[in-house]
Amino acid sequence: MRQDATAEPIGDGRPVPDTAGLAVTLLDGIGRPDFQQRLAQALKREVVVDAGLILLYRRGDPPRILFNDWRTHKGLSDIRHYLQGPYQLDPFYRLALDDGDDGLYRLHQIAPAFDSSQYYREYYRYSGLHDEFNLFIGLDAHTKVALSLARRRTHEAFSSADTQFLQAAAPLLSTAIRRHFLDLRPQALDDETPPLRSLLAQALKSFGRSVLT
Repeated sequence: MRQDATAEPIGDGRPVPDTAGLAVTLLDGIGRPDFQQRLAQALKREVVVDAGLILLYRRGDPPRILFNDWRTHKGLSDIRHYLQGPYQLDPFYRLALDDGDDGLYRLHQIAPAFDSSQYYREYYRYSGLHDEFNLFIGLDAHTKVALSLARRRTHEAFSSADTQFLQAAAPLLSTAIRRHFLDLRPQALDDETPPLRSLLAQALKSFGRSVLT
């Protein structure tokens, strides 16, 4: 069941921004080891993003970080803290596990009283972030990839132009991310076949090194 009746993917029928450059980058990157870096760099050419993450949400497991470009000391410390328990209060994580539809969501859209929530009081207020989008991409019945794009308080909240671009880019991003992960393994995701396990292990190993250094 959905966490909030207003938690519907964003989309408003406005004129579609030009996403041709992003499409070329994504198509060229699918299946490459640096796909996530290419995706993040392409997005940042269009929209200011202070913290970009790609997370794996699987029912019954804590989130897994597949990509992180928030590599300041504070950013890495906050992510490590997040994985130790606050993720359970994260409205994005909870929506994903409550079978939220694939699509683009904004933090204050799915949690209108966010600033008074336990998650905000105990974790988010100390992160320095104040606005965030997540794009959910379902890989199977139990697994979603979430692309998280956040801004620190040193930047304005995402503008209407930013939102329109992300709305237009969401189908491209979803298709590219789904193909990137699913095409890297020959069988269904249900049993985490060896190629996918290898991919996740490599991502987690890289993240672990960044936290420790």
